[in-house]
Amino acid sequence: MSFNREQLIGVWKSTGMGTDLDALHPLPDWVTTLRPDGTYSCLVNGRDDAEGSPFHQTWELRDSGDSREFTDFFGLKPGHTLVDLTMAIAPIPEFQIDEWTRDRMLYQIIELTDTKMLLRILNHTYERPAYQRFERISNQLDI
Repeated sequence: MSFNREQLIGVWKSTGMGTDLDALHPLPDWVTTLRPDGTYSCLVNGRDDAEGSPFHQTWELRDSGDSREFTDFFGLKPGHTLVDLTMAIAPIPEFQIDEWTRDRMLYQIIELTDTKMLLRILNHTYERPAYQRFERISNQLDI
């Protein structure tokens, strides 16, 4: 199934995450804003997780047929829409990360309506597929 950028732009609140779609675990106050310019922000408990970062956090849509990484490593067939996030990671000295760095998260869109979004987390450490569910708070970006 194919989706476009305009369908995702807006403010989304995460309502659960986990490996069992029937029993997703509630998350702390987690709000993600996807902007039309390809940047995003994520507030966890009201705090910007990239505050002070020298990098912009970015997102883009990809087709699962765009790369052998998607077909070979994740076993996806072409035609699935993926959300590719590049996030800023704050220094974590106890893990010898002394400067800001970036990491990439890749999600497959399973369901997307005007009010709800269900993503499958592709690069995770669970033995079973992991999912994250969102509800749209607003199409406006100024809340």
